[in-house]
Amino acid sequence: MIPLLLALTAPAHALDILLYQDASKSKQAQAALTKLGYAYTTATSSTFTTYVTSGTYELLVIDMPSTLPTGSWESAIASHVSRGGMVVMGYWNFDSSSSLQSTFSCSVASDLSSPGAIYRWDTTHPIFTTPYAISDITTRGDVGWADDGDEMRATGTATLPGGYASAVSTTRGAICEANSGATIYNGLLFDDYSGDQDSDGTKDIIELIANEIYYVIYGGCDEDSDGYDSTSTSCGGDDCDDTDAGINPGAAEIAYDGIDQDCDGADLTDVDGDGHDASSVGGDDCDDTDATIFPGATEVPYDGIDQDCDGADLIDVDGDGYDGTRGGGTDCDDTDATVHPGASEVADGVDEDCDGTVDETTDLHDDDGDGWTEEGGDCDDAESTVHPSATETCDGVDEDCDGTIDEETSCGDDDGDGYTEDTGDCHDGDASINPGATETLGNGIDDDCDGIVDDGGGDADGDGASPAGGDCDDGDDTTYAGAPELADGVDNDCDGTIDEGTTAYDDDGDGYSEDGGDCDDTDAFVHPDAPEFENGYDDDCDESVDEGGDRYDDDGDGVTERGGDCDDANADIHPGAAETENGVDDDCDGLVDEGTDAFDADADGTSPADGDCDDAEPWVNPDATERCNDVDDNCDGAVDEGCDGDTASADPSKDGAGDCGCGGGSPVAGALILASALAMARRRR
Repeated sequence: MIPLLLALTAPAHALDILLYQDASKSKQAQAALTKLGYAYTTATSSTFTTYVTSGTYELLVIDMPSTLPTGSWESAIASHVSRGGMVVMGYWNFDSSSSLQSTFSCSVASDLSSPGAIYRWDTTHPIFTTPYAISDITTRGDVGWADDGDEMRATGTATLPGGYASAVSTTRGAICEANSGATIYNGLLFDDYSGDQDSDGTKDIIELIANEIYYVIYGGCDEDSDGYDSTSTSCGGDDCDDTDAGINPGAAEIAYDGIDQDCDGADLTDVDGDGHDASSVGGDDCDDTDATIFPGATEVPYDGIDQDCDGADLIDVDGDGYDGTRGGGTDCDDTDATVHPGASEVADGVDEDCDGTVDETTDLHDDDGDGWTEEGGDCDDAESTVHPSATETCDGVDEDCDGTIDEETSCGDDDGDGYTEDTGDCHDGDASINPGATETLGNGIDDDCDGIVDDGGGDADGDGASPAGGDCDDGDDTTYAGAPELADGVDNDCDGTIDEGTTAYDDDGDGYSEDGGDCDDTDAFVHPDAPEFENGYDDDCDESVDEGGDRYDDDGDGVTERGGDCDDANADIHPGAAETENGVDDDCDGLVDEGTDAFDADADGTSPADGDCDDAEPWVNPDATERCNDVDDNCDGAVDEGCDGDTASADPSKDGAGDCGCGGGSPVAGALILASALAMARRRR
């Protein structure tokens, strides 16, 4: 016996079909089998019961107008049906057999001597549509029998798709379908119907019998023989196009062709399953092959990929209108919208305008490179000759930023007597001495600055002062009371102190003079050996302000420690730098080598560089145990090696499965069980 499972895929003639008919009549059932092209075995009245009882035949086609089979043929048919066998039968004397009525789940309502037209009560039922379209059969020819058929009522789960009345009636059925579509009983003589109403050359009754045979084999619902039933009301299947064998729930969906191959209700327009249709079919997904790319996805900066489908890669992370340097732009810190070319520089240790210089034009930056900032007291940080330690010159400018212009120069009136050295004041440190003063005799001073002391008395060196007037060396005309102190190792002004106020004198007592390198000889904390503080001063007189401090860009990369530079001795390390695979936190974000193969993203102890084949899953790495979960847990290139079929969850924390080998049972036995289940399902359709 050929397994019924073949009926799902092979032509119907692969079944074993047994035909029983009266040899003396018109043989309508035989004509139906011939029209379908199905092979069959013919039984006689003496062999029918034996053939049926043997269990060899899967489909019985019975046209019984007069001669009945011998033996217990009714019981044989009942046993055949109970085994899942199929039957298409026409019989005029159904009312005489309670056994047949039980087998076919229909009872006789009344006996007919001359059955009338056969009406289609369920016009969509496959016995009226597939493979041949049939209308109501109203043309008949009575063969003259006194008892030609029966009107039936359905019992149990049987249905009446057609009957002898134009309107549906529960007691006037002509055709009874039962046993989950495996049997169709006709309460009539096939020979009584001889018309060809559609004029196609075949009697309508023959096409009806052919449709009934086709229906019990295929369920009448799988017109394209693809193994899936039609979605029609009578079939209740899931094949959304039963005319195309390439369209069914098990078919492979072809994307973007406008056809629903797998009958899930729509064409495949979201290939990557990210919830967005491809742009090629009117959707908004700009790359339907990658589930990480769709509108609303998180954009990854500077990777050349438009993850969020806005038309471009993200290269202006902070949205300040300037692309980051990693994206080929000029923004030196693309994480801060206040930092970009053209931004206003702020005194905060950050290069806001991306010109490579930190805090220029602010009070903390030495703009003119003179060693002084505004915060340190530079009153003109655009002019390097102006700062607190500068020498005052006769130019109308306050070079030393002390609030007084040209003091201690020849054009400055140091004593406020209205005269400068340039206008003849011979002692601009004493307001009583000037060209307009009255000479006082006997005081040893040239009070009126005419070059004669006491009008000519006692000034041996002619310097305008005599010993009586305070000249401590009347043999040196550069030495006298009030003379300008020179850096010459001599007490020129006769005040008892040598070289004070000159570059050779240590004015602040820190051990260094200007000549010795002291850049601010008024402050004992500023000299070449002083420690540098973060105070806006050049404390160690090396012409750099605050170097080594948090606000100073020691490595010249445009970012200070105060601005986030985690290694201000290395110009390649700063916020915004590209992270490279070098074991160093190049971009100062607290993570080492992130975004490279050396980074262990899932913290399982191994990175892609170490062989981690899925660095997003901590339970997948070269040291993991292979499990039965359709995942290459140990990254050896093989999935579930050693497993015998069962699978566990991909996440070991979600089930109790252990190592591979967790399944049980023979694969061959499993296949046999599946085949058997499919066969039984086919028998019951």
